[in-house]
Amino acid sequence: MIRHYIGKARWSWVDIEDVAASLLDPEKHNGQIYRLGYQAATYDQIAAIFTEVIGQPFSYEARPPEEFYRNVLAAGAEPAYMKCVFDLFAELTNGTAVKPDEVFDNLPAIIGRQPRTWAAKKHGHKFRYQLN
Repeated sequence: MIRHYIGKARWSWVDIEDVAASLLDPEKHNGQIYRLGYQAATYDQIAAIFTEVIGQPFSYEARPPEEFYRNVLAAGAEPAYMKCVFDLFAELTNGTAVKPDEVFDNLPAIIGRQPRTWAAKKHGHKFRYQLN
């Protein structure tokens, strides 16, 4: 079960290894601001990808953003920043977020290669689970 706080929203994704690749040339990227995201999907679609790639069933359960906010504050997270994250999750859940699924074609120029697709394909073995 994948649980998250954005409802049925579709938003853009970027592989962490692609983000890391952009950090390998600090002189080239120093002071630059990049909007990243080259694939857009809902968590239901992500669960379907995990099911296909890993060969085990995955599903998505949307949780209320208020639960996220309560939990992170109880864990001692910084309140002002977490309120911003909560507000984004609430906008995604209620459909008022602006262009959350916008994708960009800038990664090849930034990192010098095509972007990776879905870490589940490379790291799927880490997501395998045993049923008791």
